Amino acid sequence: MAFRSFFIKLTTLFLFFLCFFILSNVCRAQIITIEQMQNLIEANPDLEIAKKEYDIAKMQVELDKIALYPTLFGSVTYNNYSNPVQTSTYNVFTTGQNGVTNSYTETLTPLQERYNEFSTNIGLNIPLFGTRQSLKQNLILSESLKNQSVTEINLKRWQASKSLIYAYSEYYIRLIQLDLANEFLKDEQSTKDILLER
Repeated sequence: MAFRSFFIKLTTLFLFFLCFFILSNVCRAQIITIEQMQNLIEANPDLEIAKKEYDIAKMQVELDKIALYPTLFGSVTYNNYSNPVQTSTYNVFTTGQNGVTNSYTETLTPLQERYNEFSTNIGLNIPLFGTRQSLKQNLILSESLKNQSVTEINLKRWQASKSLIYAYSEYYIRLIQLDLANEFLKDEQSTKDILLER
């Protein structure tokens, strides 16, 4: 809250500075109207931030609306497998016709097992029951944030207008004071004479 009031004060000071110090140096013959100064409201940094927040909230509403619709999804996968087969050793026993048993060891050489795999996956995602209710709640929440952003823009615009009117009235009062001072300086001698006679 203190941060927000700081920005409001900063904006007021910015507009006051802009109107009083810069515009007072403009040629006196050129009178600046409040309608011309209304364009300065749109240049207010707080208003620009509020507009960006509104754009974000509007996009979130669109995303939440899209999430309520069925969505088609799919994937394609390709894999190339190359697995080595382990070496195996076997003990072999043979018995001959004469009844003699021979034994020897046989070793299988390693081979590479290779194959390719290609798969597809296609589906339709339809939000139902609790999921749909949750998505509707998200949509309602994002719409309320969007409405809050619109209100924030109007509030910032009103605050900037109020600050601008205040700064313009200060500027106008200073112009009147300058006119009175210039008139006095022009007729200083005659004014002194009149005052001395009284």
